[in-house]
Amino acid sequence: MTHVSRVEALEAGIRFMTWIFSSGEAFGEDVQTFTGRLGLEWAGVTNDRIKEGGTLLLIKRIEEASRSAVPHVFPWFEVGRTTIFLSNMAGTGAEQMLLDAAMSGYRRYLEDAQLRVEERDKLETLLRSLATGSVEKKTIALGQLRERLRDQALFQDEREWQVHFKKPNNPWVSGSFYLFVVVVAGAGLMTAAQILPLVALPFVLVGAVIVLAVVGAYQLRNDEIMKDEPFLKLMALSFRYLPLFRRRDSKGG
Repeated sequence: MTHVSRVEALEAGIRFMTWIFSSGEAFGEDVQTFTGRLGLEWAGVTNDRIKEGGTLLLIKRIEEASRSAVPHVFPWFEVGRTTIFLSNMAGTGAEQMLLDAAMSGYRRYLEDAQLRVEERDKLETLLRSLATGSVEKKTIALGQLRERLRDQALFQDEREWQVHFKKPNNPWVSGSFYLFVVVVAGAGLMTAAQILPLVALPFVLVGAVIVLAVVGAYQLRNDEIMKDEPFLKLMALSFRYLPLFRRRDSKGG
Protein backbone atom coordinates (compact mmCIF):
# COMPACT_ATOMS: atom_id res chain seq x y z
CA MET A 1 0.00 0.00 0.00
CA THR A 2 1.11 3.57 -0.73
CA HIS A 3 1.36 5.93 2.21
CA VAL A 4 0.08 9.41 1.41
CA SER A 5 0.05 12.06 4.11
CA ARG A 6 -2.80 14.49 4.58
CA VAL A 7 -0.51 17.39 3.70
CA GLU A 8 0.43 15.68 0.42
CA ALA A 9 -3.23 15.04 -0.42
CA LEU A 10 -4.16 18.64 0.39
CA GLU A 11 -1.40 20.06 -1.81
CA ALA A 12 -2.26 17.56 -4.56
CA GLY A 13 -5.88 18.76 -4.54
CA ILE A 14 -4.78 22.40 -4.76
CA ARG A 15 -2.43 21.69 -7.66
CA PHE A 16 -4.95 19.47 -9.43
CA MET A 17 -7.59 22.18 -9.54
CA THR A 18 -5.02 24.78 -10.61
CA TRP A 19 -3.93 22.36 -13.34
CA ILE A 20 -7.54 22.06 -14.52
CA PHE A 21 -8.11 25.84 -14.54
CA SER A 22 -4.87 26.43 -16.45
CA SER A 23 -5.84 23.93 -19.16
CA GLY A 24 -3.00 21.63 -18.14
CA GLU A 25 -0.25 24.26 -18.26
CA ALA A 26 0.47 24.62 -14.51
CA PHE A 27 1.58 21.88 -12.08
CA GLY A 28 1.44 19.14 -14.70
CA GLU A 29 4.45 17.30 -13.24
CA ASP A 30 3.01 17.46 -9.73
CA VAL A 31 -0.33 16.05 -10.85
CA GLN A 32 1.45 13.33 -12.80
CA THR A 33 3.51 12.36 -9.76
CA PHE A 34 0.51 12.19 -7.44
CA THR A 35 -1.76 10.26 -9.80
CA GLY A 36 1.14 7.94 -10.63
CA ARG A 37 1.59 7.10 -6.93
CA LEU A 38 -2.07 6.11 -6.88
CA GLY A 39 -1.51 3.78 -9.85
CA LEU A 40 -3.19 5.88 -12.56
CA GLU A 41 -1.66 6.06 -16.05
CA TRP A 42 -0.76 9.58 -17.08
CA ALA A 43 -2.00 9.14 -20.64
CA GLY A 44 -5.46 8.29 -19.36
CA VAL A 45 -5.40 11.24 -16.96
CA THR A 46 -4.51 13.75 -19.68
CA ASN A 47 -7.07 12.29 -22.09
CA ASP A 48 -9.85 12.52 -19.50
CA ARG A 49 -9.02 16.15 -18.76
CA ILE A 50 -9.89 17.34 -22.25
CA LYS A 51 -13.13 15.34 -22.51
CA GLU A 52 -16.51 16.79 -21.66
CA GLY A 53 -17.17 15.92 -18.04
CA GLY A 54 -13.63 14.61 -17.80
CA THR A 55 -12.83 16.51 -14.61
CA LEU A 56 -15.60 14.78 -12.66
CA LEU A 57 -14.48 11.43 -14.10
CA LEU A 58 -10.90 12.10 -13.02
CA ILE A 59 -12.00 13.01 -9.50
CA LYS A 60 -13.95 9.74 -9.32
CA ARG A 61 -10.93 7.75 -10.48
CA ILE A 62 -8.68 9.47 -7.96
CA GLU A 63 -11.20 8.68 -5.21
CA GLU A 64 -11.25 5.00 -6.16
CA ALA A 65 -7.47 4.80 -6.48
CA SER A 66 -6.92 6.58 -3.15
CA ARG A 67 -8.74 3.79 -1.30
CA SER A 68 -5.58 1.73 -1.59
CA ALA A 69 -3.54 4.49 0.07
CA VAL A 70 -2.80 4.62 3.79
CA PRO A 71 -4.43 6.48 5.42
CA HIS A 72 -7.58 7.25 3.41
CA VAL A 73 -6.83 10.89 2.57
CA PHE A 74 -9.25 11.57 -0.29
CA PRO A 75 -11.25 14.04 1.87
CA TRP A 76 -8.10 16.17 2.17
CA PHE A 77 -7.63 16.03 -1.61
CA GLU A 78 -11.20 17.27 -1.99
CA VAL A 79 -10.62 20.03 0.56
CA GLY A 80 -7.64 21.28 -1.43
CA ARG A 81 -9.42 21.00 -4.78
CA THR A 82 -12.62 22.65 -3.59
CA THR A 83 -10.69 25.46 -1.88
CA ILE A 84 -9.27 26.52 -5.23
CA PHE A 85 -12.65 26.03 -6.95
CA LEU A 86 -14.47 28.21 -4.40
CA SER A 87 -11.67 30.78 -4.35
CA ASN A 88 -12.11 31.17 -8.09
CA MET A 89 -15.89 31.47 -7.71
CA ALA A 90 -15.68 34.08 -4.95
CA GLY A 91 -12.85 36.00 -6.59
CA THR A 92 -14.63 36.31 -9.93
CA GLY A 93 -17.89 37.54 -8.39
CA ALA A 94 -20.13 34.48 -8.62
CA GLU A 95 -23.77 34.90 -7.61
CA GLN A 96 -24.38 34.60 -3.89
CA MET A 97 -26.86 31.75 -4.36
CA LEU A 98 -24.34 29.67 -6.29
CA LEU A 99 -21.58 30.45 -3.79
CA ASP A 100 -23.80 29.41 -0.85
CA ALA A 101 -24.68 26.12 -2.54
CA ALA A 102 -21.02 25.34 -3.24
CA MET A 103 -20.05 26.37 0.30
CA SER A 104 -22.38 23.77 1.84
CA GLY A 105 -20.53 21.05 -0.06
CA TYR A 106 -17.22 22.51 1.06
CA ARG A 107 -18.25 22.28 4.70
CA ARG A 108 -19.07 18.62 4.16
CA TYR A 109 -15.56 17.99 2.84
CA LEU A 110 -14.10 19.83 5.84
CA GLU A 111 -16.19 17.64 8.13
CA ASP A 112 -15.00 14.49 6.33
CA ALA A 113 -11.45 15.71 6.88
CA GLN A 114 -12.27 15.86 10.63
CA LEU A 115 -11.81 19.59 11.12
CA ARG A 116 -13.48 21.12 14.16
CA VAL A 117 -16.60 23.25 13.73
CA GLU A 118 -14.87 26.48 14.79
CA GLU A 119 -12.09 25.85 12.28
CA ARG A 120 -14.64 25.25 9.51
CA ASP A 121 -16.28 28.57 10.34
CA LYS A 122 -12.95 30.44 10.13
CA LEU A 123 -12.13 28.84 6.78
CA GLU A 124 -15.55 29.70 5.36
CA THR A 125 -15.16 33.30 6.53
CA LEU A 126 -11.81 33.56 4.76
CA LEU A 127 -13.29 32.12 1.57
CA ARG A 128 -16.19 34.55 1.60
CA SER A 129 -13.78 37.45 2.11
CA LEU A 130 -12.41 36.71 -1.37
CA ALA A 131 -15.64 38.11 -2.83
CA THR A 132 -14.73 41.65 -1.78
CA GLY A 133 -11.65 43.80 -1.38
CA SER A 134 -8.62 44.52 -3.48
CA VAL A 135 -6.48 41.95 -5.28
CA GLU A 136 -3.85 42.36 -2.57
CA LYS A 137 -6.34 41.58 0.20
CA LYS A 138 -7.66 38.59 -1.71
CA THR A 139 -4.12 37.27 -2.12
CA ILE A 140 -3.46 37.63 1.61
CA ALA A 141 -6.74 35.90 2.49
CA LEU A 142 -5.99 33.02 0.11
CA GLY A 143 -2.54 32.61 1.66
CA GLN A 144 -4.04 32.53 5.16
CA LEU A 145 -6.61 29.99 4.01
CA ARG A 146 -3.95 27.69 2.62
CA GLU A 147 -1.76 27.98 5.71
CA ARG A 148 -4.64 27.17 8.06
CA LEU A 149 -5.50 24.09 6.04
CA ARG A 150 -1.88 22.96 5.91
CA ASP A 151 -1.50 23.40 9.68
CA GLN A 152 -4.60 21.27 10.30
CA ALA A 153 -3.42 18.54 7.93
CA LEU A 154 0.05 18.57 9.50
CA PHE A 155 -1.46 18.34 12.99
CA GLN A 156 -3.46 15.25 12.04
CA ASP A 157 -0.41 13.64 10.39
CA GLU A 158 1.73 14.20 13.48
CA ARG A 159 -1.00 12.90 15.80
CA GLU A 160 -1.34 9.73 13.73
CA TRP A 161 2.43 9.23 13.75
CA GLN A 162 2.51 9.50 17.54
CA VAL A 163 -0.29 6.96 17.91
CA HIS A 164 0.83 4.36 15.37
CA PHE A 165 4.56 4.80 14.80
CA LYS A 166 6.11 6.17 17.97
CA LYS A 167 7.95 3.40 19.82
CA PRO A 168 7.04 3.04 23.49
CA ASN A 169 9.79 3.54 26.04
CA ASN A 170 11.44 0.30 27.11
CA PRO A 171 10.78 -0.05 30.86
CA TRP A 172 14.17 -1.72 31.34
CA VAL A 173 15.81 1.37 29.84
CA SER A 174 13.63 4.33 30.76
CA GLY A 175 12.73 2.82 34.17
CA SER A 176 16.19 1.76 35.30
CA PHE A 177 16.64 4.75 37.62
CA TYR A 178 13.24 4.25 39.23
CA LEU A 179 13.91 0.51 39.58
CA PHE A 180 17.05 1.40 41.50
CA VAL A 181 15.00 3.68 43.75
CA VAL A 182 12.51 0.87 44.45
CA VAL A 183 15.30 -1.55 45.38
CA VAL A 184 16.94 0.93 47.72
CA ALA A 185 13.63 1.96 49.29
CA GLY A 186 12.60 -1.68 49.69
CA ALA A 187 15.87 -2.57 51.37
CA GLY A 188 15.50 0.39 53.71
CA LEU A 189 11.94 -0.57 54.64
CA MET A 190 12.93 -4.19 55.32
CA THR A 191 15.74 -3.03 57.57
CA ALA A 192 13.34 -0.73 59.39
CA ALA A 193 10.90 -3.60 59.86
CA GLN A 194 13.59 -5.67 61.61
CA ILE A 195 14.78 -2.87 63.86
CA LEU A 196 11.46 -1.20 64.75
CA PRO A 197 8.90 -2.85 67.07
CA LEU A 198 5.97 -4.90 65.67
CA VAL A 199 3.54 -2.02 66.16
CA ALA A 200 5.45 -0.05 63.50
CA LEU A 201 5.02 -2.77 60.84
CA PRO A 202 1.68 -1.40 59.44
CA PHE A 203 3.30 2.01 58.92
CA VAL A 204 6.21 0.33 57.12
CA LEU A 205 3.81 -1.54 54.79
CA VAL A 206 1.79 1.61 54.07
CA GLY A 207 5.00 3.46 53.35
CA ALA A 208 6.10 0.72 50.94
CA VAL A 209 2.80 0.89 49.02
CA ILE A 210 3.01 4.68 48.73
CA VAL A 211 6.62 4.52 47.55
CA LEU A 212 5.58 2.07 44.80
CA ALA A 213 2.72 4.40 43.79
CA VAL A 214 5.08 7.38 43.63
CA VAL A 215 7.63 5.45 41.55
CA GLY A 216 4.86 4.26 39.21
CA ALA A 217 3.65 7.83 38.76
CA TYR A 218 7.17 9.00 37.93
CA GLN A 219 7.46 6.23 35.35
CA LEU A 220 4.15 7.18 33.71
CA ARG A 221 5.27 10.79 33.53
CA ASN A 222 8.61 9.76 32.07
CA ASP A 223 6.81 7.75 29.37
CA GLU A 224 4.64 10.83 28.60
CA ILE A 225 1.47 8.94 29.56
CA MET A 226 0.74 11.21 32.51
CA LYS A 227 0.82 14.99 32.16
CA ASP A 228 2.18 17.43 34.71
CA GLU A 229 -1.12 18.45 36.33
CA PRO A 230 -2.41 14.90 37.09
CA PHE A 231 1.11 13.98 38.20
CA LEU A 232 1.20 16.77 40.78
CA LYS A 233 -2.28 15.86 42.03
CA LEU A 234 -1.24 12.25 42.47
CA MET A 235 1.87 13.28 44.36
CA ALA A 236 -0.15 15.50 46.69
CA LEU A 237 -2.60 12.67 47.30
CA SER A 238 0.21 10.23 48.06
CA PHE A 239 1.90 12.54 50.56
CA ARG A 240 -1.44 13.29 52.16
CA TYR A 241 -1.78 9.68 53.23
CA LEU A 242 1.75 9.17 54.45
CA PRO A 243 1.54 8.10 58.11
CA LEU A 244 4.07 10.72 59.18
CA PHE A 245 2.15 13.54 57.48
CA ARG A 246 -1.15 12.34 58.91
CA ARG A 247 0.27 12.34 62.39
CA ARG A 248 1.54 15.88 61.93
CA ASP A 249 -1.87 16.99 60.60
CA SER A 250 -3.66 15.47 63.58
CA LYS A 251 -1.29 17.18 66.00
CA GLY A 252 -1.74 20.48 64.18
CA GLY A 253 -5.56 20.08 64.35
